[in-house]
Amino acid sequence: MTQEITHNNLIKMRTALAGVPQATTLKNAVMTNGINAVSQRPDAAVTLDPTYSIDLPTGDVSFQKKSGRCWLFATLNTLRHDFEQKYHVKNFELSQNYLSFWDRIEKANVNCKNKLASR
Repeated sequence: MTQEITHNNLIKMRTALAGVPQATTLKNAVMTNGINAVSQRPDAAVTLDPTYSIDLPTGDVSFQKKSGRCWLFATLNTLRHDFEQKYHVKNFELSQNYLSFWDRIEKANVNCKNKLASR
């Protein structure tokens, strides 16, 4: 069951957190080292089994670098895999730039419509 985050809910959460003896230690560890460093489990690398039961043939994977468009690259890589299988081609590339451009145009269009509607 999800709840709306309200001022009263935040007060309840803060009160509950204050009742946890380790909360201050955890808060300090996160603030000093960052959430990623604090949440690491060094023993996990030893306990994980890297064996897969299914190996899917894949072509080259598009590298997004740090463009923030992982949702777009993941979708196009999946579509590309199906396209390559169906049409028997290798390393076919779908245009991330084309879709990213039109995504931004549509977002700008919605933003403009919202601003005009609020006048």
